[in-house]
Amino acid sequence: MEAAFCLVMIVVAFPVARDISAYHCILLLSNLALPSGLNHDSTLIALVFTFIALGSAYLAITYHRLVLLVSAIVAACVALEQLMNADTLLTNIAYVDAGLTAWVLIIVVIGWRKWPKQRY
Repeated sequence: MEAAFCLVMIVVAFPVARDISAYHCILLLSNLALPSGLNHDSTLIALVFTFIALGSAYLAITYHRLVLLVSAIVAACVALEQLMNADTLLTNIAYVDAGLTAWVLIIVVIGWRKWPKQRY
């Protein structure tokens, strides 16, 4: 389900926010690396979240997006927590993920509202 959402966001965000589209490519690759329904060891989870953190940080620095910087910080914290074999953040990440997703959707909607004016 999350991978399908990433695919939709890649297509929808590409014309108006290529950085958001690239961010969802990172999330799609991360979702494919951790198939759902399986038990994963904390090292693999830490590697995946490190990949998300590095990709998000690069996009945040390149495109000057605060939401991507916040995503990078959250992913780095989860990766560090997984290396310490704790599960507090990973268990409660759904709330943070919902907030970041809402923030990204607002950016894409605003981009689509401005898009017709920018074409002329």
